[in-house]
Amino acid sequence: MLTALFFAERFYQLAIFLVGLLPWERPIGLLRDFEPLANARVYGGAISWAALFTAVGIGGSNFFLFTSLGADLPLIAFGSAIFAATLVANIPISINNIGVKEWSYVFFFGLVGVSAELAVTAALLSRLLQMLISFIALPAYLAERNRGAA
Repeated sequence: MLTALFFAERFYQLAIFLVGLLPWERPIGLLRDFEPLANARVYGGAISWAALFTAVGIGGSNFFLFTSLGADLPLIAFGSAIFAATLVANIPISINNIGVKEWSYVFFFGLVGVSAELAVTAALLSRLLQMLISFIALPAYLAERNRGAA
């Protein structure tokens, strides 16, 4: 995270310089729209909120999901398995990573003693819950977007 904060502003300045070498004005205008995001304070806040959401949202919800399905895992073992499984599950191999998430759950949670059936069930229920939350939030998102466009 500190490396990203250190290089954020420098990378932005390099991108401005490289795009400035192009003969068109439009790319430089588009890149200037991102100037406020090059501020290390804004960037650091965004990374911190993303890390908190990942830890609480993904980690917490999956911990309760595994616990409710009957898995008896210590928090450290669960945290290690969900961290590795989430990293692998985000590799873009298939459409919406169907199968990759399930495989990563079976593999990494199998290393800490969770049965394959329970891991697949948790992965599928997690995917179902994510879709349900997205479907519920869609009308609110569209209403907010239409209000902002008016």
